[in-house]
Amino acid sequence: MNSSRNYNMKIVVNKTGLSPFLLRAWETRYKAVIPSRTESNRRMYSESDIQKLSILRKLTDLGFSIGGIANLEIDELHDLLYNSDKKEDKRDENIEEKKVGLSKEIDFLEECLKASKELNSKKLETLLMRALVEFPQRRIIDEIIVPLMIQIGNKWSNGSLRVVNEHLAASVVKKFLTNMIDGYGIQHNAPSMIVSTQSGQYHEIGALIGAAAAAAEGWNVTYFGSSLPAEEIVMGVEKLKSQVVFLSVIYPYDDPNLKEEIRKLGIMLNKDVSILVSGQGLYGYKRAFDEIGAITITTHDQFRDVLETIRKNSKSR
Repeated sequence: MNSSRNYNMKIVVNKTGLSPFLLRAWETRYKAVIPSRTESNRRMYSESDIQKLSILRKLTDLGFSIGGIANLEIDELHDLLYNSDKKEDKRDENIEEKKVGLSKEIDFLEECLKASKELNSKKLETLLMRALVEFPQRRIIDEIIVPLMIQIGNKWSNGSLRVVNEHLAASVVKKFLTNMIDGYGIQHNAPSMIVSTQSGQYHEIGALIGAAAAAAEGWNVTYFGSSLPAEEIVMGVEKLKSQVVFLSVIYPYDDPNLKEEIRKLGIMLNKDVSILVSGQGLYGYKRAFDEIGAITITTHDQFRDVLETIRKNSKSR
């Protein structure tokens, strides 16, 4: 690959389809690429920069957070795109049927986005409560809550929504998910799961979504909140005799302290306990999680399948 920096911003914009605004944001906020500068301070890019930016654009179009993948190598991005394309192809086999089946959820999603843009927390809360009447709870999670938070996060990243819009939506959704989790009548002998985020990870939505999805599958979920040290997670697991730890990783994407916390968790936690990890910031720490044998969760169906497998295995022991 030619590493010479021969391309100015105009050429990069034409080749990648990114806007100048978004290109600058990806450089300054996330260090996706680091262009050189001419004597007149013009940005200059290489062919590898253009290739990486093109793949990043495709992945963000598929719903990945730029912050979680910006610092991956090109080979890693290729692998991520290849696997995502296979899932997209499989999904598209039934696209027309799915569109018809989800038309009401799509309408709810659009209304929730509108309420978030308008900073109308009461309207957003009312919409989510109405959804409990209209849809099964699994579909509320998969087709309304998750797409809502992904779209709001992406719109915040590209500058089309402000931080206050994201904070308002997150506040309402957290309250809604907490009430959903508390509303399940779980049997006392149900399998036990600990849900948290690790030290330095303060974004709770991904963890709460996982907790709600697990509770809907009959798991006895204990949510410990955000930014919990490894030793506290281990203590909770031992006290509650949990079979699973579910962790969500959102932001920041490049915290060296988190990599150490992941390593500590792998050393301290009993090997019979399964570690499941998901979230838009996961790929910044994937190697560390792979080293401790964590199971990477990328879809809700996979999450439910893994939980069912763990549940069956624990019964057969």
